[in-house]
Amino acid sequence: NDNPMGAMMGGLAGMAGMAASLGAEEGANGAESMPEIPTIEGTFTLRVDSAMMIRANNTDEGPSAAPDGQTLRWEIDTRTKAAPTALIATGG
Repeated sequence: NDNPMGAMMGGLAGMAGMAASLGAEEGANGAESMPEIPTIEGTFTLRVDSAMMIRANNTDEGPSAAPDGQTLRWEIDTRTKAAPTALIATGG
């Protein structure tokens, strides 16, 4: 996969596992454990105003019309392989 954001999304699961194992080790030694890493699950929404244009994205549906521009929406969770990605052209 050539998407550098994909590696970031996959890396979060590894970090959660590492935190769990370190927390167990540190807890046994009486030291403070690492904070919990939240589970990634939900909707990521990107809105652009009418002065901008969405040129490319990795959604299944593509951009949706909005009263003041366009909207992209991704459903993401721990199984998401590629991070939300979009190419936006600005008016300048």
